[in-house]
Amino acid sequence: MVKPNTYYKNIRPEVAKFLPTEYNKVLEIGCGEGNFKSNLNNKCEYWGIENNEKVGQIAKQNLDKI
Repeated sequence: MVKPNTYYKNIRPEVAKFLPTEYNKVLEIGCGEGNFKSNLNNKCEYWGIENNEKVGQIAKQNLDKI
């Protein structure tokens, strides 16, 4: 049985603790599918850079700009 690749789906809550207490823009390099957004406030502008074009297309659903 082949395990599904979850590398690009990570939420990374352990990284969220490094965010400042106040922010309005976030740029994530290597954003995968953009699931880190679940750690951000709703008013935040969220941009990402993703090298994998197929994964980047999925990320467009979660990011303001990719």
